[in-house]
Amino acid sequence: MSFLEEFNENIYEPWHIEYVAYEVINKGLYEICNSGHWTSRDENDFEAAIRLEAGKVDLFINRKQREIESRLAYCKRVLNQKKWSEEDTSTIDESLTDILADINELGRFTRINFKALQNLIKDHDQLTNTNRKALLVQVCRARPLDNQRFDELLIQVSCLLDICRNRLESSTNDVSIDSKRIQTARYWVHQDNITEVKALLLFNLPMYVNNPAQEFEQTEHSTSAVYLDNNGFSEYLSRLQRDDGAEIIDIHWYGDMDLSHEVYIERQTYVKTDQGGSSVTDSIIMSKDNVYDFISHQYTAKDYANDLQRENTDQEYVDKKYIIAQSIQDTILKKKLEPKLRIYFDQLRFESPQDRTLSVALDSNIAFARENGAQKLNGEWRRQDMNVDYPFRKLLSHDLHLFPHAVLETQIVGGKSPLWLSRLLDSKLVYEVPRFSAYLHGVAQFWGPQLPLLPWWIPQMEIDIRTAEHKSGFSGITRSKSYKPLIDGQHRTRYLEAQLGKRQKQSNKSLSMHRTIYNRNRWNNSTDSSLLVPSSMDGKEKCHIAQQIENASSSSLHRAFTTPSLSSRTRLRDPNKDNGAFIDTYYNGRNNQSQAYMLQDANTVRESDNLREAAIIEMKEEKKKKKKEKKLKPPSHTMEPKLFFANERTFIHWLQFSAIILTAALTLLNFGDSISTISGIVFFCISLVIALYAFFRYRYRAHQMSTRPHIRYDDIYGPAGLCTLIVGAMIVVKFHTSNGTST
Repeated sequence: MSFLEEFNENIYEPWHIEYVAYEVINKGLYEICNSGHWTSRDENDFEAAIRLEAGKVDLFINRKQREIESRLAYCKRVLNQKKWSEEDTSTIDESLTDILADINELGRFTRINFKALQNLIKDHDQLTNTNRKALLVQVCRARPLDNQRFDELLIQVSCLLDICRNRLESSTNDVSIDSKRIQTARYWVHQDNITEVKALLLFNLPMYVNNPAQEFEQTEHSTSAVYLDNNGFSEYLSRLQRDDGAEIIDIHWYGDMDLSHEVYIERQTYVKTDQGGSSVTDSIIMSKDNVYDFISHQYTAKDYANDLQRENTDQEYVDKKYIIAQSIQDTILKKKLEPKLRIYFDQLRFESPQDRTLSVALDSNIAFARENGAQKLNGEWRRQDMNVDYPFRKLLSHDLHLFPHAVLETQIVGGKSPLWLSRLLDSKLVYEVPRFSAYLHGVAQFWGPQLPLLPWWIPQMEIDIRTAEHKSGFSGITRSKSYKPLIDGQHRTRYLEAQLGKRQKQSNKSLSMHRTIYNRNRWNNSTDSSLLVPSSMDGKEKCHIAQQIENASSSSLHRAFTTPSLSSRTRLRDPNKDNGAFIDTYYNGRNNQSQAYMLQDANTVRESDNLREAAIIEMKEEKKKKKKEKKLKPPSHTMEPKLFFANERTFIHWLQFSAIILTAALTLLNFGDSISTISGIVFFCISLVIALYAFFRYRYRAHQMSTRPHIRYDDIYGPAGLCTLIVGAMIVVKFHTSNGTST
């Protein structure tokens, strides 16, 4: 099936005018390139068309999100009422189900349009022998065509649905729990808290070991995995967007590779279900010497099956593994997959042999390495300079990334969490990161600048997870304790508390400053700059960018829709120059019924993209500046009076010592001979230096206590200098005494 057929099959008819004009742009691209008349003007027009179509999609997504947010606000108001009836709750349940379906459709809309833009740029590069992948990155940085932007809405719907269904179940006394449902959650653990978390886990759960008779060795709990992808990172993008059928293929082994003879080739396939989605895992065991030949198709699935038969393996098992090996090998060859990323980690698993409903894994010493960054000999499928010698000091810095945290993963069967685990997960020892994937994180760390979409948790790497606050979400609605997996079957309601509570409050406050230009599928005659802002940003970022766009581009946006007497085609082109063939094909073929074309043209969309990118860069610089100032700024403190009194006592002690030396100096000066006079002068100077130094040190230490109470106050150089001066004075006196005696 061609992508054009896939694109047309995935069009949701009520929104058909808001999709990317893929067929029109693709047709113009092929016609002009095949005729050999592609010019630099056509190149600029192609970029303008891509930006304009991305802007149209982004405007529509923001519009639908505002509509969904208003519907959710109504549902929250109803559920906040003290008096509620079963009929009202059933109505809200149906409304939330419809909203969930709309969000799902909006996610499909976003995904297919992103693929359309990606394929257009790919076809353009093939036809023109250029590389414009950076254009897709720029467009997606300014207008994130990313399904992750809907996670906030999904979590809100999840919580409200949970509340509705709990009320309905309690009213009918029909509380059912799916005993086979597995809930998975992932958390970051700071390095300072790893030991404490281990102790808590060991206190409540035994650690799983393969052979209890053997002594514990850290290398036995280490795992290494080599992940496969292509140069376009199609597997990464598919998994990030949770496409149905998205695959991840890895080759992993346990412990020291020099002691291992076999590896596991595993494929995880993401499958969407009515409850959300789940991963299906298939794996085969293969000799490490055959892996390179298997990837390059020199060692076929048939050869693998024959080797299994020689080992007198059951025929049913051989047939099953043959099918899996054939499927994995076909995927590798079809998608041109190759080793890209190595992940190393030490894993401790905690579970009770008597109760398999709870399993906890703690991954520490996590390291990422580029597999394509090392020089490999023919026949090698992995880099040889990396084994179990964490932290891998032999590797170059640009080929290695050490993850700063440990990862805690919990798997609960049946939805009931023990009290001790709930307390641990609600504490400051862990920081919840839903849908965290080590593979996605590693790819984003090494190849982030060339990727159009990044995982949502990348900005979270800058925060201190030990002090990060987990604020509650919806005020007035009690968080449900049922922990039903309503989203992908893997997320607890606590997601809202961990990630969205703070942003929800900020977003509601900042968005009230801007007018909503969409009301019941109708556009007003004014332009709201907040609609041009990605909804995935938090409230302050939206407000900041919207104000910049409104102040800087209001005139250009005004020109875009204040000429109703002109057709959209005439208005969107520059009448002062001849237009290229591509832009004529684009304007003549596209569906101009989309109201987004009235808000922006090829010039204004480029201007708004540049403004948005500049605003985002400015905000990042401001965050770095504030973070730096915060580090330099002294923390709030309360000084005790005894510290100042101690400083005064120290000063007085130095003055007393200075007075003693001064007394000795005056006594020597009164003797009258030359030696006594010289000695008295030397001791007098030392006394003066000590007094001045003591006064300076007293004032400086008082200033330190007032401004920087966390530093050391002890005097390192003063006593040493004092001793040096006195010893020097005694040597001078002795020298002069010796000379006087000899004469």
